[in-house]
Amino acid sequence: MKILTLRFKNINSLAGAWQIDFTDPAFRDGLFALTGPTGAGKTSVLDAICLALYGRTARQSISREANEVMTRGTGECYAEVEFEVSAQRWRCRWEQHRARNHPGGSLQAAERRLARADTGEVVAEQLRTVAEEIERITGMTFEQFTRSVLLVQGRFDAFLKAQDKDRAGILEQVTGTGIYQEIDRAVHARWQAEKEALDDLRRQQELQTAGLLSSEDRQALEARLTEATAQRDVLEHGLRDLEASIAWLEALAKLRSEREAITVARAAWQTRAEAAGPALSRLRRAEAARGLDADVKAVAAARQAEIAAGQALEARREALQKHRRDLVALRPALADAQAAAAAARQALETALPQLQELRALEGAIAVAQQAETAARQALQEAEMRLQQSQDERAKAVATAQKEEKALAKARHYLEAHSADQTLAETLGPVQTLRAAWEQRRLEAGEAVERARQADRIARERSERSTQAAQAATAAEATLPQARAAAEAARQALHEAEERRDRAEAAALAAEAALEARRPDLERQIGLAEENLRLTQTVARLEDLRQQLVDGRACPLCGSLEHPYAAGNTPAVPAAQQALEECRAALSGLSAEADQARRRAADANRACQACLKTSSRCDLAAEQAANAAARAQAEAATARQAAADAAAAGAEAGRMATAAEATAAEAWQAIAVRLHNAGVPEAQPEALDHDLKTLTQRARLYAQEERRAAEARVASEAAGQAVAEAMRRLAAHQQDRDEKHHDLERRQTALAALRGTRLERFGERQADAEEKALRQESQRADRRLADLDGRRQALQAQRLSAAREVAAAREQSRQAADRAQGLASDLAARLREAGFADEAACREARWDDAEVQRWTAERSALAESDAVLRDRAATTERDLDETARQARTDRPQAELVVERDEARARRDALVSAIGADGEARRADDERRQRAAEGIAAIERQAGRFQRWDRLHDLIGSSDGTKFQRYAQGITLRRLLHAANPHLERMSGRYRAVWPATATELLPAVVDRDQGGIERPISNLSGGETFMVSLALALGLAEMAGGRLRVDSLFLDEGFGTLDSDALDTAVTTLEGLHHAHGRMIGVISHIEQMKSRIPTRIEVRKQGSGRSTLAGPGCTRLGGTAADTAADGKAKKPRRARGKADKAGAEAAPPAPLE
Repeated sequence: MKILTLRFKNINSLAGAWQIDFTDPAFRDGLFALTGPTGAGKTSVLDAICLALYGRTARQSISREANEVMTRGTGECYAEVEFEVSAQRWRCRWEQHRARNHPGGSLQAAERRLARADTGEVVAEQLRTVAEEIERITGMTFEQFTRSVLLVQGRFDAFLKAQDKDRAGILEQVTGTGIYQEIDRAVHARWQAEKEALDDLRRQQELQTAGLLSSEDRQALEARLTEATAQRDVLEHGLRDLEASIAWLEALAKLRSEREAITVARAAWQTRAEAAGPALSRLRRAEAARGLDADVKAVAAARQAEIAAGQALEARREALQKHRRDLVALRPALADAQAAAAAARQALETALPQLQELRALEGAIAVAQQAETAARQALQEAEMRLQQSQDERAKAVATAQKEEKALAKARHYLEAHSADQTLAETLGPVQTLRAAWEQRRLEAGEAVERARQADRIARERSERSTQAAQAATAAEATLPQARAAAEAARQALHEAEERRDRAEAAALAAEAALEARRPDLERQIGLAEENLRLTQTVARLEDLRQQLVDGRACPLCGSLEHPYAAGNTPAVPAAQQALEECRAALSGLSAEADQARRRAADANRACQACLKTSSRCDLAAEQAANAAARAQAEAATARQAAADAAAAGAEAGRMATAAEATAAEAWQAIAVRLHNAGVPEAQPEALDHDLKTLTQRARLYAQEERRAAEARVASEAAGQAVAEAMRRLAAHQQDRDEKHHDLERRQTALAALRGTRLERFGERQADAEEKALRQESQRADRRLADLDGRRQALQAQRLSAAREVAAAREQSRQAADRAQGLASDLAARLREAGFADEAACREARWDDAEVQRWTAERSALAESDAVLRDRAATTERDLDETARQARTDRPQAELVVERDEARARRDALVSAIGADGEARRADDERRQRAAEGIAAIERQAGRFQRWDRLHDLIGSSDGTKFQRYAQGITLRRLLHAANPHLERMSGRYRAVWPATATELLPAVVDRDQGGIERPISNLSGGETFMVSLALALGLAEMAGGRLRVDSLFLDEGFGTLDSDALDTAVTTLEGLHHAHGRMIGVISHIEQMKSRIPTRIEVRKQGSGRSTLAGPGCTRLGGTAADTAADGKAKKPRRARGKADKAGAEAAPPAPLE
């Protein structure tokens, strides 16, 4: 990613609209400085880049309610950046304004837009979509951008000064190692889930194997099924024969009924056909008349065409006479037009030679007039140059006098303050010593603080040691109770399993008893219901029984014996009681089976509850044992930590005393230098004031030296300018005189030509006169052409009309012949069809409704006849074939009774087979589930072993095991990326992560001290800064990922570096450009940085909290004071201008993307 151009308006102290073109040739060296006083607004340039790309900054917040970035007293602001990624150029814009662009108006919602810079095509305009597209195109979030492209102020040493957990967070944000914590927790959760799944499968397997049939029960069940199946097959074979005989008798009766129905339908058809006979005869005559409709219509159409042809012939004859009259009337007008056209052409030919002479004379006048105008303009320019030379001479004289006075003033100041000449040489070492003293004083304060912290840690660790010992004692005390509770829960589980087994056995027995007696009870219920029905029927026939006489046939059944007539009729209450007893027996068995199933289910639920209680108690006992072990280990660790903390406190106290002594020595060196510079008794609290005073004196002296040198050079240049101005004044005076003489000569020639024209031609105008004559000639020619064209058209129309009359005459004759021929043909066809004439034919016609009605009736009669014939033949054939089969000679009622009894026996067997088959299927399913359960347990055990091994490596409940390992790898990658930069800045140090380190804090290897490892806290301020800069550059490379980052901005003070270290840091940054082609911008206010980096953009304070930009590539795009008001008036066409982005490239400087 490479930043090409930045445009912004009203960002912090940089009021107005500005543009910085980073493609300016001055930036080719790849390193530039953004300089200016503290608070001038240097970081605002980086804020503008962040706003344009991400709509936010690292320092200030922006929302609908507040915008701390917008310059005070303005009504709008925007930031726009043009950048390049993978050879694609993009332009991204952010803007926000107040209501009506007034400084006091309420803030409006921010707007964003992303477009292709080459074509102007808008890619996104919504806040969210622009943010998503920027992250997609650049490959960086805002946090990654501030660590890879723009290193913001105060963030260099954030990694070193942060707490250990914060350093881990930084590594996660830059490289995404947070995923390892999620993986760690996910592995632990999956391990826990697989373990619980394995335990659940084992418990389920125990329940599945409890209900399996024994081998003896299974063999008895198979034998019952085989015997019942054989009996069912025999019954079904006999049942099929009975049903076939009954079906044969039913089919025979149905065919005989069909034959009788066909006979009745044939008689009805014959009656209908006789009634429709007369109408069908009239239908045939109407159809014959309808067949001649086309001939009748053709004759009528031919007669009508004959009349129309006669009328057309008369119309054509009238049109021919009209054309002849129009030609005669046109001849006088045509002759007049021909005469007028000839006269106009003659007048034009006569005037053309005179007009040609007039044009030549006017051309000469125009040339002379142009020469006179040029001479007059040249004279004016010469007079202006003469006046300018006179002004320049006066200005040069005034400048020379001014520079002489300035030179004298500077020399007087230098003579009066000669003692300040060596201050600049003294202040440099003092500043270096001050930085070292402040670092030593800071280190002393930190050493004292570390001593206090070490003492506090020692006390805390001693207290934790005591607490850990107490916790271990308490954990050991609770262990026996947890083990006793686990043993009691296991005993309760064993008893619950025995109760469950007894309840399930009772339920199976009850179900078996129900299934064994159900068929017999259901059969008895059926017989009892039938008996009750017959008994009730017999009771209802009491009146008829009174009329029966023994020896005489019954009128219903024909029997000669009448047992119920003697009074021995069956009793209805007894049959009803038998039916209720059978139903009560079946209900009792069902209720007993349901109650047994409920007891089994209750026992199973109780067993499950005891199983869960046992599992919880076992887990609690295991956790209590683990807690006791952990407590003992933590107590030992705490005791050792307390001893280590006490030793560390003593060492910290010794280091604090040494650091205070070193700080005192550094201050003594500063006091000696200040005494030599004119400060006799320097005090630490007055050091800032003394250095500020000395620096002000040195700066004033150096400033006056520069002014003296500049005034001396300016005075010499002013004298030379006066001489040059006098020379130019003389040359311009001579040139003005020559231009005056030339103007007078050309004015005389122009006056002579104008007099000649007036004398010969007066006020005539050649072009106007020729134009009028030509227009008159053209009008006469057009008039003649129009009349001649009309004559030719009339002649053509007359010839066409004559041809049309002849054609119409022929068409009339042909129409008469055709009408006569068609009439003769029609008469012949009428005779053939049996009609005397056309009137008889019309009389025989029927309307369409009658024809359709009787045509449909005729078709229906024919179709009914065919259907009846086909039905009769088919029925007789089927009846003969069915009768020849002769399947039985028994009555159908006898066969039906026998079939119903066979069905009842067959259904009883099927029920018994179904019950036994269901029992066998249930046992098969239980056996299958048991086998599947064993396989599932084996599979789950394999999965759990894999996850158990993985959990031992990277799994933990808090997600720290794997995360810590990944963060260590990331830190080593960071140090690997940072060490080349540190090597270029200081060959003495190399950053490492000690193998024994418990925190994510690097150390350095000091090559000058035999390669020993030193903590970062022992380095000086300048050394710490170099390590921080190297780490920041390494983080930038890692945060950029695979994306090439060609622009880098460093916003950080370099004040802690001495001159040599500063040169080394700048050389390192230059090396980055040469090695990677990056453009690097450094924000700093240090004077040495200004002199070390030649390419600079300067931020200059203007007062009232406003600043301006100056330097290569910097351009002000608008006004200053009226900038806001002017922009406010131009705000309305914002949307319309946005569409113009698609038109193509923009003019230089590019217009803002709006």
